[in-house]
Formats: sequence, structure tokens, C-alpha cells
Amino acid sequence: MKNIIANLINLEKQVVRNKTKRILNKFINNLLAYILVIGIFTIAIGFGFRGKYKAPGELNKIIIITGVVIVLPFILYILYFYLIQKKKKIARTTDNIIQNPKKKDINLSEVKILSYNNKKIDYYDTFIGQSEIQSSKKQVNNVVIEIPFKNKKIEYSFNTTKNLQNLKIYFSLEQKTTLFIDNNGNIIYMDLVFLQ
Repeated sequence: MKNIIANLINLEKQVVRNKTKRILNKFINNLLAYILVIGIFTIAIGFGFRGKYKAPGELNKIIIITGVVIVLPFILYILYFYLIQKKKKIARTTDNIIQNPKKKDINLSEVKILSYNNKKIDYYDTFIGQSEIQSSKKQVNNVVIEIPFKNKKIEYSFNTTKNLQNLKIYFSLEQKTTLFIDNNGNIIYMDLVFLQ
């Protein structure tokens, strides 16, 4: 009974900490956004903007430099944060593939093409669909396929320059390919090198 009470107290402390962090993060983000807007307005004022119906004023270099000094750290922070997050995401995906390589060879005859260029496959059985296939020779086409995996079907999307008829031919000629899957059953990568 004491363990349950102690666990509930710890859980309540964590909830309070998380809520406090969320409120603090929201406050800081709003504060930074307001400072960024002030910096942008300062730059506009430095260029002489005085309003919609008033004639622009003279160029004021000191005000422009002040606005740039206010805005520049935000731009650098956003770029830095974006690059760091992108590197972390790539590292996580790569680590997941390297540490937990769930590979499965799949038979391409079991793969079903669901859509081609955001249109269902049934559309391409019509006359208009057939003429559209003939006209899409060198354009990039989005393809959604359905792959059977452990008694469920997973959808996977990729882009290719092959038209629908050629895609079906490539799938029948290649017959097998490799699928890399993470712990949650999501497809990380599907080996479609034969389409190049």
C-alpha cells in the first residue's frame, strides 16, 4: 500500500513538472515570437515604412541595423535547431536500421498498387486514364502500394518516373525485394533500386 501511495506521489510530481515545463516553454516561445515581430517592424521602419497611406520616409541605417541585430539571432537559432533536429532524425533512423535490422524479403507479386498519381488504379482502366498513362512519360509520379506483412497490410509511398504499365512490368520481372521495418512495424526503407 505504501508503494502505491509513493508511486502516485511521484507520478503527481512528474505531471506538475511536465505541466510547468510546458507553460514555461509556451511563455518563452511567445516572448521570442513577439521580439521577432518587433525586430521585423524595426527593419521596416528603418527602410522608411510609415503606414499604408503615408509617404515613405528616409532610409535610417541605425534603425535597420538595430532590427537586423534583433532578428539575426532568431534566424541563426532556427537554422541551427532545424539542422540539429534533422541530424538527430537521420541518426535515429540510421541507428534503428543498424541496431535493429528487421529485414524481410517480400514477393513483389503479392504487392498491390493502390494509387498512381493520387488516383485509384481503377481510374486507369478507363479510356481517359489510359491516355493519361501514355502522356506521363518523364514526369515524377507518386505511387502508393500495399505490402502484406505479418497478417496485416502496410501502405508505402514512393516517387518514380516510370509509368504505370512499366511499373507493373518491373514488379513482375524483379519478383523479390527487401523491406526494412522498425520496431513499430513502420516501413523505414524499401529497396526499389531496380526502378532506376
